[in-house]
Amino acid sequence: MFKRKISKIVTLVLAIALMLSMLPALTGCGEDDRVNVGRAQWNYDVIQANIIIQALEDKGYNVGVDDIYEMGLMYAAIGAGTTDFYAVGWLPALQESYFESHADSLVAGGNLWGESMPLSWAIPAYTAEEHGIYSIEDLEGKSDIFNGRIYGYEAGTGGSERSLVALEEYGLSDEYELVFGSVPALLAELRASMQLNQPVMVVLWRPHPIFSQLDIQMLDDPMNIFGTNYCQYVANVNFAERHPEIIHFLDNFLITLEEMEAMMYENEEHGVSEEELALEWYNDNKATIDTWWP
Repeated sequence: MFKRKISKIVTLVLAIALMLSMLPALTGCGEDDRVNVGRAQWNYDVIQANIIIQALEDKGYNVGVDDIYEMGLMYAAIGAGTTDFYAVGWLPALQESYFESHADSLVAGGNLWGESMPLSWAIPAYTAEEHGIYSIEDLEGKSDIFNGRIYGYEAGTGGSERSLVALEEYGLSDEYELVFGSVPALLAELRASMQLNQPVMVVLWRPHPIFSQLDIQMLDDPMNIFGTNYCQYVANVNFAERHPEIIHFLDNFLITLEEMEAMMYENEEHGVSEEELALEWYNDNKATIDTWWP
């Protein structure tokens, strides 16, 4: 009788232990099922990531955030699997070298903003109309208009490196100089010139809140020196295999450039936080977001 009771107790203990060991898998909230989302420093990046994080949490996922501000480190972390995915990769052109360095461990896809991301030189719309400049090819022989300067940002960045190539490939290196600086300095130069209705040329990209404020002409790049880029997720291949439902969600995610730029403007000009903007957009579009899941 005593042995029979012991046997029942042992069986009960083993059953409880087995149930506890299975609990994380049943709930989807164990550390092994934690979803680590990569997030960089730019406000559009934070807004985008926070919308996705909110969607994941509403589905019951245990979400962690990896704030990584250097793209080489971001791609390395995803390749190693310590970060599961990053939602705002600029591919296939601008961040190609980062992706190729870890290509065996990565997958990419989606078109999160629904169109290609413009990256080129930009001038005021009034300058484009006055001098008939709508393409980089139209700049030849017109350097005096811009005092021979193109204002860029830090040396070694994708936009700066491709600007140097563009100067050579379009035969403009004898007429124009790329002036390195910073993004704040570039924008200050653009604003100051446009306030005086003067010509100016800068390296610029979208999404950017400046397009919600000023009438700017992005110059066509017929030689495709700056490449064609889309806002794509970059995920660890093992994570993608484990969570096809999240990959399906990211494949279907869509927010327009205009919507993103409007939120960036609210953040930069009116001080509305990225977190508040992301939650507001999420709540306003909840019915549509629900259709992006399998």
